[in-house]
Amino acid sequence: MVADYYFIRRRELIVEDLYSSSPTGAYYYSGGFNLTAVAALVVGVLPVIPGFLEKVKIVSKVPQVFTVIYGNAWFISTFIAGFCYWGLSVLLKRRKVSSLLGPQL
Repeated sequence: MVADYYFIRRRELIVEDLYSSSPTGAYYYSGGFNLTAVAALVVGVLPVIPGFLEKVKIVSKVPQVFTVIYGNAWFISTFIAGFCYWGLSVLLKRRKVSSLLGPQL
């Protein structure tokens, strides 16, 4: 959400569409799910999984780097997911809100 608000939509929102479940709303995406955000979330969480599995004793030993990543998961996952979301949005050419509103009077 932070990457979308600051870097993709440049702090422009359609407030009415934030609370709309209409398929024509600006934030409805694909069946109500932002698949770009879901993909970025998955990519952001993946590096943390080995450290988590070691912590809950499912895996006995992982390389030290995964323990460090797990210990800093909040920061690392946020930056990885944000960067992936930004990159995917640029590749898929996510539109700014002003392009959805049309000409302003």
